[in-house]
Amino acid sequence: MKNILKPNLKDKLNLCDNINFLLKMDIIYDYEINDCIVDNKDNVLFQFDGCYFKKVKFVSYKSTKLEFTNCVFENCDFSNVKMSNSNINQVTFNNCKLYGVDLSISDIRDVTFFNTNLSFTNFTDCRIDYCAFNSCEMTNCFLDYVKFREVTFISSNLCLSEFVHTSLEDINLSDCKISGIKVTTDGLRGLIVNEFQALELVKLLGIRIDR
Repeated sequence: MKNILKPNLKDKLNLCDNINFLLKMDIIYDYEINDCIVDNKDNVLFQFDGCYFKKVKFVSYKSTKLEFTNCVFENCDFSNVKMSNSNINQVTFNNCKLYGVDLSISDIRDVTFFNTNLSFTNFTDCRIDYCAFNSCEMTNCFLDYVKFREVTFISSNLCLSEFVHTSLEDINLSDCKISGIKVTTDGLRGLIVNEFQALELVKLLGIRIDR
């Protein structure tokens, strides 16, 4: 399996002291951004490259395309942001809130989500390549029509999430919580689960177990 590419940040970043001035730039690169609100009230395309964010809250009022490349997010909050058709490449989310985010039709590549709340996030029609979801809260996620390539789920809570018409071949969910997930039969082939999870998934096929 290919190693996930980590964000490649410069040793010394420019410190942001005026976020409103920064947001007027076409591309924002090599900045450290702390303790502020990124408010996209003008609904413009934001492009960040090589940036480190800590305790930053993102706000949008309409669907907004965002592009993040070589970025690190620590304790940031994207809750309920509509950012469909975005590009997220070589990024780490650590202890962040992405609750209820709309990421549909986005390209997500070389991304690590660690200890991050992704409940109710919409990944419909996403392409997710070389990514890891590690110790994440992912209840009620929408992962319908997703194309996965070398994606790992580690100790995450996927209860009540949907994988409709999404191939789960070679995906290992054996140490995740998957109670109540919705999976169409065309996506089950090659899925890796433990024996207890297998008994629950059998119910999706309409099979009754005689004990």
